[in-house]
Amino acid sequence: MELNVQVEKSSEILRKLTIRVPAKEVAARFKRGLVEVQRTANIKGFRPGHAPMSMIQSRFGADVRHTLFHNLIDESYKVAVVREKLKAVGTPKIETPEHQTGAGEHDHTLHEEKDLTFTATIEVLPEIDVKGYTGVALTRESVDVTDADIQKVIDGLVDQHGELTPVAEGQLAKKGHYVDMTFDGGIVTESGLDRKAGMKGSRMIEIGSGNLIPGFEDHLVGMKSGETKTFRVSFPAEYFEKDFAAKEAEFTVSLGDVKEKKLPELDDELAKDVGYTDVADLRDKAR
Repeated sequence: MELNVQVEKSSEILRKLTIRVPAKEVAARFKRGLVEVQRTANIKGFRPGHAPMSMIQSRFGADVRHTLFHNLIDESYKVAVVREKLKAVGTPKIETPEHQTGAGEHDHTLHEEKDLTFTATIEVLPEIDVKGYTGVALTRESVDVTDADIQKVIDGLVDQHGELTPVAEGQLAKKGHYVDMTFDGGIVTESGLDRKAGMKGSRMIEIGSGNLIPGFEDHLVGMKSGETKTFRVSFPAEYFEKDFAAKEAEFTVSLGDVKEKKLPELDDELAKDVGYTDVADLRDKAR
């Protein structure tokens, strides 16, 4: 991946990276994303893969930009850390010139004909000058790295670079699909529904990930884009918010886009995109 990186040493443990992805890289990835959507888009009057690109861009361009924004930031940040040989600790604070973290509904914007520039502020391991260690006896543990261990690392890397594309029109949501949803809920009481501010909002989730309370995601299976459904589930007895623990809740959920993740092929091009020479180099570094 072609990018420009400037590193500012804010303190002994803080580094601020200014990362710029050139417009030609953004444009190429945007075009690639549209082509992927075109292959499976189900548009009335056209067979999958034969809808005009202008129509694909009109209908799905915003969604492709949304996904591309996040993918480019994730990928270019990881490449920058590898190239600059930084020992990053924790999660970076990402900001772009168009927004500050937490300000605004979507907190991002991307134009396929302009550079994507953002900053990543991270903590790094400090450089330590160790003294007085002579004479100390140490025992090195033996660790066997198996081919299965290496494949697990590589599978995770490939999964991180998957792209979300809309499913065919009318296709029902199932486990493994990603859905945009809005929800509004409350606690069920004898006098009715006690609505709570923290039980209302919108988010994207992977059905079956287990990120929501038990049973919630099961109710999304079988729904389709544009459908609204009301159902009840119970919070676990050990739920961290004691006011909700073991209580029955009712939610009304409206489903937006239903998407599936398309994984890229593991080849030398992908390896180069994430900062390695080729697949062989990636496997060596993973080991």
